Amino acid sequence: MLGSAPHNPVKGTKYKATNRKILLREQSRQGYTSSCWYTYHNALRIGRPVRRGETATQIHIRSGRCYSLFNEDQLVPRM
Repeated sequence: MLGSAPHNPVKGTKYKATNRKILLREQSRQGYTSSCWYTYHNALRIGRPVRRGETATQIHIRSGRCYSLFNEDQLVPRM
């Protein structure tokens, strides 16, 4: 899904503005093929935990909170 806008399919969130740029840059820099991004708990919810040793990408929302996101390529593969 390279070229698609970064989004969280669990929550239906489409990332915009600065967060979109951060996620697109990280996707390109790391060579991720997916435009899907998950929080740690979202990944657990869909039964695909984050692989050991993976590093999250930090984004910020208007309330000042920081979120740690993982690209779909950083999750344990589907069986």
